[in-house]
Amino acid sequence: METKIIYFDIDGTLRDENAGVSEKTKYMINECRKQDIKTMICTGRNPGSIQQDVLDLPMDGAIYSGGCYIKFQNRVIQKTVIPKEDVKKIFDKIVFGIVVETELNVYMNESAAKIYQNLFLEKTKGFDEIERKRIKTENKFLYKNNIKDFDFEKEDVYKICLIDHKEKLQQFQKEVKQVCSVVQLIPFADKWMMECIPFGCDKGKAIGFLNKYFGIKTKESMAFGDGENDIKMLEAVGTGIAMKNSSQKLLETADVICDSVKQEGIYKELLQRKLIKEKK
Repeated sequence: METKIIYFDIDGTLRDENAGVSEKTKYMINECRKQDIKTMICTGRNPGSIQQDVLDLPMDGAIYSGGCYIKFQNRVIQKTVIPKEDVKKIFDKIVFGIVVETELNVYMNESAAKIYQNLFLEKTKGFDEIERKRIKTENKFLYKNNIKDFDFEKEDVYKICLIDHKEKLQQFQKEVKQVCSVVQLIPFADKWMMECIPFGCDKGKAIGFLNKYFGIKTKESMAFGDGENDIKMLEAVGTGIAMKNSSQKLLETADVICDSVKQEGIYKELLQRKLIKEKK
């Protein structure tokens, strides 16, 4: 079976949070292009938060914000936003923590910022301050209380994340589902996170749109991911591959499981499938 396009999640899949994009990953993307295999980012991140080492990869395009913003060769070919009046409805009933993603910016309130800051410190335990600063800068992690800078009228919203105790989010979920789609409700730090995007959007639907746009059959597409928001992505392609350290739900969805990003899982998988040549 010929593979004509591959979709890659970023964090924990294509890129290691601490080490960044590896040399083998850079080589692998270039090799795919030599074989006329299209390569597409498929991420929950918005365009403004993509790390520089990922931007430097010669990708054909990207699916951002969990499926609601699609670019091919630097041209926007589809985007869907949460209507402003619906964003306002969520803000009027704000819960413990809130994160708002526009095209270029990420805004959060104080509660969310503190959770992200503590989570980052936990992940980088044992690192000195210089190394922590490097990781934070390279990952474009700001983690600051900047929600007051968000202007409803000036910026379109592609994603909203709500953070609170599971029971509170579940109570609020019915109201949220009246204005947007809830793509995942997952444990996050010592609380839970509910990820919300526009109706009609998810990674799987975006992939279906692109495959049709390119005239590529489902069986000719492949995807790599590691999180629960990658389930729809793996279901939408001919070969869905989960990283070894993925969430249990994704592992159950995947057709194949490969090594982790730290173990160069994608490179090894594409090499084993003879889609690329070995790096000398």
